[in-house]
Amino acid sequence: MPVAPLDRVARLGCARHALLIAGLLVLAIGIAVARNWGAVSRALGDASAMAEGADEARALETPDDLLDWIRRHPDRGTLVVWDLKADSAVMTVGNAGALRPAVALPLVGPMADLLVHGDTAAVPASALRTLPGVERPSSDSAAVPFATLARRALRGDRAAGDAILLRARTAEVAWEGGVPLDGLFVAWAQSARADTLDTFLASGQADRAAWALSRRLRTDDVFRDATEADLAAHGLGLSLDAQRRAAAATFPRLRATILTREVADLARGDSAALAILTEPATDSLHARGGARLGVFGGGFPGLQSTAGVLTRADGRGRVVVLLLDGLPHAVFYHLAQTGLDVGLVLDQLGLDE
Repeated sequence: MPVAPLDRVARLGCARHALLIAGLLVLAIGIAVARNWGAVSRALGDASAMAEGADEARALETPDDLLDWIRRHPDRGTLVVWDLKADSAVMTVGNAGALRPAVALPLVGPMADLLVHGDTAAVPASALRTLPGVERPSSDSAAVPFATLARRALRGDRAAGDAILLRARTAEVAWEGGVPLDGLFVAWAQSARADTLDTFLASGQADRAAWALSRRLRTDDVFRDATEADLAAHGLGLSLDAQRRAAAATFPRLRATILTREVADLARGDSAALAILTEPATDSLHARGGARLGVFGGGFPGLQSTAGVLTRADGRGRVVVLLLDGLPHAVFYHLAQTGLDVGLVLDQLGLDE
């Protein structure tokens, strides 16, 4: 059917409008990309970085595969298995003497010292400060019992961990070391904005800066509000590679052998500590035997830190500590998704022996 001239004009007008709208959309996208080029560039870089170690990750299907991987890469991991009754190591894999950056597990020391000193009052919910754009906000509305706080801290709750550190520092207990992650993350973000991250990481001043910023976040309302607004809008502003590099340089460091002994001492000697580290085994057979089981730790790009405790009423039991660092991105996220590190720790605890 012939198209009337007016219809042709209308269609031509629609086509022009469509082209104009498409052009405006392209222009808007271009402006948005230009204004946020840093974020876009990081996203593209992170997408590429995720392929790092992909072949290694695909080969990790079972906990035994992970154990073999540690044997092949002793520079990247340590596994220590400790027998509580014999009070000795039954297996050590990897570089046992290496000082490795770790997540959550460095809190064992300050938690233990607070228990010894009896400084276990509940913590006000207001002390559990989360960082917008970095983590989910806390849902606490009342004071948090110390045992609950410690359990959460050892299982990767950053705000709970910072509260434990601040309590230990205020109480001036014997324990020394550690770094509040709220202050550390803000220090990272500030240096990243100023394009001085590598200089900051090499300065050796991370601990001092983190403590100073952590105190300021709690005492300077104007600074806190401005910092939280910046983080909510931009996050840390670090690529995956930069996060891994920053964590490796500034997170607290542990020797797996020493941590294993510390956890073993807690498991044998302090019922309050044992209640934080473990809970009664839910399987009826093991529960009747008085077994208590706990697995805890945390992860961050490049790092996976996992520990487990098994105790029995007859005094038998094990402690297992697994510290991994320098992980390729694909391997790290594979562990986070599959829980192979937890599976390896559970296997070595010997629950069914």
